[in-house]
Amino acid sequence: MKKLLLLLCLALLTFNYSAQTGLTNLSFENWTTNFIGPAPTGWFGTGVSKQTTGAQQGNNYVRIKSNNTTQGVLMLGTITNMTGSFTGGEPYTQLPISLTGFYKGSDLITNSNAAILNAYTKQNGQVNTMAMTNFSVDASNWTSFSAQFFAIGGFPNGADSLYIVFNSGSFNSAAVLDLDNLSIQTPTLVGVDEQSLGTSFLVYPNPAQSELNIVSKNENNLNLTLFGMDGKIIQSETIKEGDNKILLSNYPAGIYLYRITDTDQNVLLKSKIIIEK
Repeated sequence: MKKLLLLLCLALLTFNYSAQTGLTNLSFENWTTNFIGPAPTGWFGTGVSKQTTGAQQGNNYVRIKSNNTTQGVLMLGTITNMTGSFTGGEPYTQLPISLTGFYKGSDLITNSNAAILNAYTKQNGQVNTMAMTNFSVDASNWTSFSAQFFAIGGFPNGADSLYIVFNSGSFNSAAVLDLDNLSIQTPTLVGVDEQSLGTSFLVYPNPAQSELNIVSKNENNLNLTLFGMDGKIIQSETIKEGDNKILLSNYPAGIYLYRITDTDQNVLLKSKIIIEK
């Protein structure tokens, strides 16, 4: 089984694309069996079992369990046999904002090796966004989690594939990780301010109604200034690393300008936003 896990890890580097089945089975309701054993349809892994009682949503959920010989791993994709090719990831052409879901589990930290989620997108074979979170707290009840995607080297203009990998922890442990009701928050490219693509920011939706979302990769606090078309400042906000929400509900429909600057007043991004009512 350790050899199998090594092959699974190596497969991360050589995945091909498969039919988009996994993205329609993010609550693990549908299951199939391959030569490794049962797994949610569109997924594969080791130490995986179907649970039918107490799901967070629906009837079924997935349990990933490590033991003395097997490391629990669940991966988006399919596998047919040891001599065939691993097929991982799914075709995916949007820019994900975050991967959320629910977990519960026990013994999730063993020898400082916590259960973990790794997710990323690729474009033309290159990783361009990534999300990661540790399941470092045991939970007897369903507990929500969220892993935010960050761009690698500036926000890309799209993606062509998505990869998701869960790991329940180290060998020689009794770690158990239960998962259910995953969801991917992804604004359509039509709703993203195109001027923010290729920068350290992602600004969406545009047009907006009650709020504007700004995802910043910059580690420093920045300043957002919102202007009316007459050039007058109508709002100023601090932009922190990660997710930021700017409330727009007090403004009438129309076209507005925004500018993001650093502490030295250098302009990092400026564009316009349309507010619709």
